[in-house]
Amino acid sequence: MESQPIILAIVFILVAAALTYMVMNINKPPVTYDFKPVNVSISTTPGLECTSGQEKRCTLSGCIGARKCSSGYWAECSLERQCSSGESRVCEYSSCSDGTQGCDECGRWEPCKPFASQNASCNASAACNSSGV
Repeated sequence: MESQPIILAIVFILVAAALTYMVMNINKPPVTYDFKPVNVSISTTPGLECTSGQEKRCTLSGCIGARKCSSGYWAECSLERQCSSGESRVCEYSSCSDGTQGCDECGRWEPCKPFASQNASCNASAACNSSGV
């Protein structure tokens, strides 16, 4: 019979704890979670300027160049040079005549121009006249 008061004390403590919990939480609103959709762009990450691989035109000292995106940021404008300024080379002006090309200040080949000495002989040749050049 000695265990009966101990069991009664345990039950009393549990009932008191349950009643205390109920009184403490009776005026609290139920917990709700308000999830709102968020627009997320897969191509760029917030804070980054661009997506790697993108390219855009720019000008550098009056020449047209390109800026490339690397690791989310635009690189400086750079020129893709084909030649060195002032350089010249022989080019095919027409099917019967060679010409010359010069390299401009931007590092691009200018259009092919005929040699003055070949221009007259080319115009008189059968090959140029038959092709309409």
